[in-house]
Amino acid sequence: MRLQDDFVSTISHELRTPLGFIKGYSTSLLRQDTKWDDATQREFLSIIDEETDRLAKLIEDMLEFGAFAKQNDPILNFLPSGSMHWCGM
Repeated sequence: MRLQDDFVSTISHELRTPLGFIKGYSTSLLRQDTKWDDATQREFLSIIDEETDRLAKLIEDMLEFGAFAKQNDPILNFLPSGSMHWCGM
């Protein structure tokens, strides 16, 4: 159970990091009390784009890992399809 808790904790952290960047930079761009110059806007949008790609890659890796683990673990082969979603797989 400890390994599972560590896994969920790590995955949660890895997902929240890019989300924090995306939220922070998009919120900054949406502030009405500040005018951002074009270069700054472009920089912020580039960071949002990069972090979105990072998040998509993390999700893709988790799905691939889940499929691999299920195929290679006899215990996981007995789980019904979709039952691993609760732990992020």
